Amino acid sequence: MRVRVLRTSTTPADEKALLKLLSEAGLPIEDAKEKVSEEEESFLDDLAADQEPVPDEDDHSLLEEDEKELYAAEDIYVLVVTPECVDDDETDLVIRRAATTGQVVGIWPAGITQGRVPAALDRLGGSLVPWDVELLRDAIVRGVTTWREPSGDYRVEPKTKRNKC
Repeated sequence: MRVRVLRTSTTPADEKALLKLLSEAGLPIEDAKEKVSEEEESFLDDLAADQEPVPDEDDHSLLEEDEKELYAAEDIYVLVVTPECVDDDETDLVIRRAATTGQVVGIWPAGITQGRVPAALDRLGGSLVPWDVELLRDAIVRGVTTWREPSGDYRVEPKTKRNKC
């Protein structure tokens, strides 16, 4: 498992605080600050339109058995759900891209009492937690699916769209 931070619409202070929180939770962190290419944007647009994209060389179903373990560990992407990211097109695109290769966990910034969720996180996210080490660790390490308000109260879990097998 790799924990990667999605850095869109976050302030340097939010980013620094998140890295500290992830460190307190004992989680290894990798940088996920990447721009989306036109090819990836087209792929994501196809996904959003409920079209199945044509498989390419990244299709892991064609791997030999011993190679599959290289991809067994799912990436976990963490996003600070700031008010600025809610209606941001780039944040939406980054969430959709991350959801194709792993699980996206949203975390409310420290000190807020209410907030809105980006549409892509609501559709494709794995969990949404308040600024709390234990709840973050539960979502990432233990795989607990939880949807919480900034206050820590439970919120209705969104219906996550899944691909048909």
